[in-house]
Amino acid sequence: MSMLVGLAMVALPECSPQGVSNIAWALSKIGGDLLYLPEMDRIADVAITKAQDFNAQNVANVAGAFASMRQSAPGLFTAIDQRASQILPTFKEQELAQFLWGCAALNNCPHLLLDALDAAFQDDAKIQCHVHDATSGMARGSAEEISSGSEDGDSAHALSFSRDQIGNIAWSYAVLGQMDRRFFLHIWRILSQFEGQRLSDQYREDMMFASQVYLANQSLKLEYPHLGICLGGDLEEKITRAGKSKRFNQKTTSSFQKEVGRLLYSTGHEWIREYAVDGYTVDAVLVDEKLAFEIDGPTHFTRNLGTPLGHTAFKRRYITVAGWKLVSLSLQEWDELQGEFEQLEYLRNILGLDVE
Repeated sequence: MSMLVGLAMVALPECSPQGVSNIAWALSKIGGDLLYLPEMDRIADVAITKAQDFNAQNVANVAGAFASMRQSAPGLFTAIDQRASQILPTFKEQELAQFLWGCAALNNCPHLLLDALDAAFQDDAKIQCHVHDATSGMARGSAEEISSGSEDGDSAHALSFSRDQIGNIAWSYAVLGQMDRRFFLHIWRILSQFEGQRLSDQYREDMMFASQVYLANQSLKLEYPHLGICLGGDLEEKITRAGKSKRFNQKTTSSFQKEVGRLLYSTGHEWIREYAVDGYTVDAVLVDEKLAFEIDGPTHFTRNLGTPLGHTAFKRRYITVAGWKLVSLSLQEWDELQGEFEQLEYLRNILGLDVE
């Protein structure tokens, strides 16, 4: 495998856009947190030079690969955002959902594509949509299709999203803080017609969808109350119940978190661990002070630049908007401290508390 990867890196500049996309996708499938860091940077450099020749599948696969690897590549995502906006009518449903998810996962907002989506869907008379059930092929919601519409009124491009694709798109817009966009508002209206009878905590896909939609709905309540489009009634109840399920989301506590938690109690303050703030669990809080403390391990950051991933940035924003003062501590910061005395002093400084 090492030989094959080495050969691929040598041949990379001569590869077609499809070849570059395939190599990125392959490394994301066989790689891990510590594998192929320089190789992915190399792919990013070459992909930038070929981005204007990418098709929609190339754009989606490259974005998905880098997101899966937690590999930040701002220059690359700027280039593929531009390309995606140029070829928007050629995107299939999964490609669009995957590209938006990849951008949101790495906290890179694709402004040009979002603008293009809004422009394509600005004429409500030409927008028709349904969400279909990927398992049965049955339509949910409106029995029509999304269409960007051509100037003469004929359908130029029709999209029929699955439920899970809609969930990915809704979560992506929430993470990116772009929920007042025209395209999102249309997608959300369609989602609000979804009947939740088939949501079950027995299936991981149902729980993922419910969790994404639940967080998006909570974000609408906190950050966009003026839009007045939050889910309500029976659907909200089902989404909320399923979204809070722990069946496929069991939290594990790392040795890093245990060590910090132990020192927190020695500060003399009454910390509450694993405190629920709507759809999120905060590592520790001081309720009276409205102080939230997050202990963030490596999975919260890009592995090459150490920047917060989309889900981490979204959680921080969400908790702050909910009225908490948020303080976060990363493993990298903790590892630089020498001994318990220095660790306690550091906690005192970042928390703004007196340590006994």
